[in-house]
Amino acid sequence: MPYGEEPTGQANRGQLAAKLRQQRENAQLSIEELASRIGITPADVEAIEGGTQPTARQLVYGWLNACGMLGPERRAIMDLAGKPAAR
Repeated sequence: MPYGEEPTGQANRGQLAAKLRQQRENAQLSIEELASRIGITPADVEAIEGGTQPTARQLVYGWLNACGMLGPERRAIMDLAGKPAAR
């Protein structure tokens, strides 16, 4: 697993992918800009937005921060990312 935490479930992956893409577009960030801000490759952003790559909760958190996402919808998106990994 690429990002060190539990992946999202297959059932939520497509829904999460759509929400993440929407947030990136709302923030008017290109794929390249977002990738640079959160330390992944543009190909990873495309795979996550396409729902083909599992996405760790920590990465979703960073994605939403980079997009300036606040408020109750942020919590709903984080819930789609699954439970935090046990420490």
